[in-house]
Parts: sequence; C-alpha cells; structure tokens
Amino acid sequence: MKTHRLFLLSLALPFSSEADTLRVGPGEAHVSIQSAIDAASPGDTIEVAAGTYAENLVVNKSPLVLRGARAGQDARGRVTGAPDPATESIIAPVSGSGLDLASATGAITVDGFSISSSPAAGSGAVIASSSPLATLAFSCNRVAVGAGAAASVLRFESSAEDATISRNSFVASDASPAAVELEASGSFDGLHFVENEVLRSGPASGAGLLADGAGNLGASALRTSLIRGNRFEGHSVGIDGGLDSLSGAEISSNLFQGNGRGFSAGAGASAHA
Repeated sequence: MKTHRLFLLSLALPFSSEADTLRVGPGEAHVSIQSAIDAASPGDTIEVAAGTYAENLVVNKSPLVLRGARAGQDARGRVTGAPDPATESIIAPVSGSGLDLASATGAITVDGFSISSSPAAGSGAVIASSSPLATLAFSCNRVAVGAGAAASVLRFESSAEDATISRNSFVASDASPAAVELEASGSFDGLHFVENEVLRSGPASGAGLLADGAGNLGASALRTSLIRGNRFEGHSVGIDGGLDSLSGAEISSNLFQGNGRGFSAGAGASAHA
C-alpha cells in the first residue's frame, strides 16, 4: 500500500517541463520585454503587445520564442515611413543595438517585430554577439538603422548554422557597411535566407548581404545554404560573397534593383543557381 500511495503522489506533482506563455504590454504581468525574458524558462513563449519599447534586449536563454504583434505577417512593404505603435511591437532603444541574441543552447524564434536603432559603428541593430546560434528563426520583422549610423542592420559576430531568415524587411543607412553581415570567423552553413527585402536609404553604398570567410556558407549536416527570392536594392553590391565564403550555396530567383553590381564573389567561391 505504501508503494501505491507514493506512486499516486508522484502523479499529482506538476511537470516542470511544461512551457509557459509570458505576456508583455499595458495591463500584463510584464511591462518590459527584458523583464519577461529574465523571468522566462527555456521553452517558454513571450508575446509582446503593440507599442514602443525603448530597450536594449539580450536573449541569454534558449529555446525561446518571441512574438510581436505582427507575428506571421510578411514585413515586406508592411511599414511606410515610421512604424505605427498602434499596430507594431516596436523595439527602439535610445542608442545601441535593439536585440542581442546571445544563447547557444537551443533555438530562438523572433517573429513579428519592428526594430529601429542607431548602433555604434561596426555593430548592428540586431546582433549575435557571443554564442553560436542553433537553428535561429528570424521572420516577419522590419529592422532599420538610423540615418548616418555606420552599423549593419543584422550582424552575426558568431556562428549561426541552419538559421532561417525569411519575409523580413531590412533597411540599411547610407553609412552601413552591409545590411546583413556574416562575420568571417563564423560558420553559416545551412543558412536559408529567403523572401526578404534588403534595402538602403540614401545613395548606393556598402553591401546588401555580406559574407566574408573561408568556405563558411555552404551545406550543413541538415541542408544546403539557400539565398532565394530576395530583393536587393540601393547597394554598391547586392550580394558580396567575399573571396571564398560561398561553398556550394544555391543562389536563385533574387531581384537586384539600383545596385552598382548585383553579385560579387572571388575565385574561390562555389555557388549554383
């Protein structure tokens, strides 16, 4: 009988592995996104109401899902002029990066935000600053760098294998070295960069997508790198594959408008349409 009673008590205990949903916004348990991130456990989802959040966010745990008010809604053409806080979840810090993805233990999803910032030179509005990322999903976000900021829109300073970056709108400044920058020291094998618009305000300069490494953008153990269905407009070069960063990546069905050059890669690069 004792054994049976102990067994029944164990069934009544809550399961600690169950994921929770944390909500951010007026009248919710959290009024800031960072407080929800700090309170979350790996596997949780954070839902952010429309409004403006003047925060420098750091995601230091994973897996974690961040959903803005426009989650699942294509960001291309979604915002004209300044984003509307009545309909968009806007991350707009006074200075510095708006979002730092800094956890390597599981997948991070960022979906449906508008992020605007004026980061320091050489940084980015959204960065992956320290830890290699695993299967990042970055979708339906509108990300812009303030005028004159010599920073990238999305900058990976560490590896991000099997990342999916889709249906986003990236807007670089006239001084941005690149809209999307893949650092030479990282590995980006298995990247799927699909159906994004990669734009630039002001005169043509810099790159739309910059990959500068040694064979670090090719096939992962799971899939081949894919750059497909994107629009690159207003850059000195739409896609800059560096000297030999590309290693068997598929590049197809992209639209290049108003660039000095559409595509550039060195003799050591390997790609196919």
